[in-house]
Amino acid sequence: AYPLPQDLFKDITIKIVDQERDRIPSTSVFQLSSERVLEPISRRLRVGYMSSDFGGHTVGSLIRNLLKMHNRHRVEVYGIGMMKGDGTEWNIEMERSTDKFVSIHGMTDDAAAFAVDSCEVHILIDLNGHSKGSRVGVLLRRPAPIITSFLGYPATSGNVDDAIISDVWVTPPETKDLYTEKLVYLPHSYFVNDHKQLYPRPFKTTPQRKDHGLKDSNVVLGNFGQLYKVEPRLFDVWSNIVHRVDNSTLWLLKFPEEAVKRLKDQSKKKKLKGDKLVLSGLLPIDSHLDIKATADIGLDTVIFNGHTTGADTLWTGMPLVCLSGVQMRSRAGASMAYSLGVVTWLVRNLKDYEDVAVKLAQNR
Repeated sequence: AYPLPQDLFKDITIKIVDQERDRIPSTSVFQLSSERVLEPISRRLRVGYMSSDFGGHTVGSLIRNLLKMHNRHRVEVYGIGMMKGDGTEWNIEMERSTDKFVSIHGMTDDAAAFAVDSCEVHILIDLNGHSKGSRVGVLLRRPAPIITSFLGYPATSGNVDDAIISDVWVTPPETKDLYTEKLVYLPHSYFVNDHKQLYPRPFKTTPQRKDHGLKDSNVVLGNFGQLYKVEPRLFDVWSNIVHRVDNSTLWLLKFPEEAVKRLKDQSKKKKLKGDKLVLSGLLPIDSHLDIKATADIGLDTVIFNGHTTGADTLWTGMPLVCLSGVQMRSRAGASMAYSLGVVTWLVRNLKDYEDVAVKLAQNR
């Protein structure tokens, strides 16, 4: 599916949403009640977070403490769960972090929309967008006066949501025509995370490179994202980097497993022999950052930047070489880099990407 021309991506999204909207009877769409208008002196702002990922999921890990950080004198927090709770510690903790938690798992869209409307939230934050587990049919019934996209889907909703919470780096003003939503800017990076609490530094363990097929003497350049994000032209650049740098290794994950054969075929064509390429299985969640920290340099993907994996890389203290695109999904690296003040690793084209990575590796 990648890369699609940006205008085509938006048009396809709008078309799919319009088809879904046409199937909804007009009597099923809620109208904003005047009673729900905020009275700032006497009432708290009611904010609802709607997600399928309140638990052991990437989005869940990012927002785990966000739910606790609202000023409860001014904001009342609702959680609206679209999937059955997974019973994990994270799931239980996040549900308890809300003032009220409502599950719409197993409900029809009409019933779910009624349940959300009954919460009478002023702002409903959509953490799914069009990702797995989403309930677009519920959102199109307008169970809240303002519906805002945040974090879970880095693209336009196609006239489902009213706004996207972002920042000037991930959705620059000049790209506003790529979105049907209003762009609402946070002052720094939009990419909230819970790394400080989940993975306090210094890390608890000191993994050995040899346990993962890596040499202590080599410069290790790693990417820990899904392989569908690795396009041929980028793999060419990665291959060039390790060929230009003596005693270097490209470290990737076998994720998904179905992509590994094609990756190995390409590595043979690029003559990545011996320790030039190391593939690892998925890393254990409780120590994955400790293990990733044994690498020297992070290499970001281009058509779809690392989001959580990008934050992982930066939290280990590694430099992250990143090339930004135009769409939101390809600008998360820029958002985090500008927020941290490490823009020297941001590059303008693939040639610069290769040269900057080589320079970093040679000066390790």
